[in-house]
Amino acid sequence: MPLIDIRTLILVSVLAGGVFALSMAALKRIGTDHACTRKWAQGAHVTALGCLLVALRGQLPDAVSILLANFLIVWGLSRVYLGSREFLNQPPLRRLDLALGLIVLAGFIPFTYGAPNLAARIVIVSSVLAVLFLHHGWLYLIEGPRQPGMALLPARATGTILMLAASMMLIRALLTPGSTLSPDFLVANQWLQPTAFITLIVVFMTLNVAFPILLMSRMQHALEQARARYAHLSATDPLTGIANRRRFDEFFAAEWSRHQRTRQPLALILLDVDHFKQYNDRYGHPAGDAILRRIAAHLAGMARRPGDLVARYGGEEFVI
Repeated sequence: MPLIDIRTLILVSVLAGGVFALSMAALKRIGTDHACTRKWAQGAHVTALGCLLVALRGQLPDAVSILLANFLIVWGLSRVYLGSREFLNQPPLRRLDLALGLIVLAGFIPFTYGAPNLAARIVIVSSVLAVLFLHHGWLYLIEGPRQPGMALLPARATGTILMLAASMMLIRALLTPGSTLSPDFLVANQWLQPTAFITLIVVFMTLNVAFPILLMSRMQHALEQARARYAHLSATDPLTGIANRRRFDEFFAAEWSRHQRTRQPLALILLDVDHFKQYNDRYGHPAGDAILRRIAAHLAGMARRPGDLVARYGGEEFVI
């Protein structure tokens, strides 16, 4: 009786990957239609499919349950990594997922048909996944905190779990050549080989919790920035760049209330540009706009105290 039923672990990893894929698809449907969510969902679906093919070892040809299965697992996890690169605004690495999948496929073929060697195949796929998880974790630990609006705790937790996953894959790659392997990978009776699927389960469970939090944190930050930009635009005169009439009315109401409470002096200056209409008619509207911008800049330079406000009151009228 095997110590750990690898087939059960594989099916659990399929379930974990499927749940993660569905979560990413749900986030996409509710409005987080980022390219990264598509890559995450695609990668999880493909990885789960690859794990399922491994579970069907013995019922499917080796070309499917070994070659295609491991190609899909590496391609899918690489796709998840590429989604994270896009999420963290890193330069794209085009076709990395396909390249890593083909590297594993090319390494597997001679050790599947020429001189069958299970240990060699395990070393190949574990080494590739160790490097992939290592860089994936590094992204969240190093680049994650530099991103605006990033939820630091989920980012660091994700990076840490991915680093641990890289360590487990590296240990698997280093210790496999010296271990005794059963000819049937699915009935291995030692702790070393099931670590690959335990690692996948833990990784997908972590990503399933962390990624929605990271996405929502990014969206909240973007929403706050949009609100700040809207508030600035709604209070700014588009021609001169100083406060508009709406901003002046709000500011004056607040200052008047403060004046009534404190009885401190309150000064108000209204300015009207003389002969502006004649100037505008003679030199044209672009020249008139340029004059208004110069006047606004000069007045704004005079308002140095925190309680000073320069606004365009309307037309060629300004107020301080």
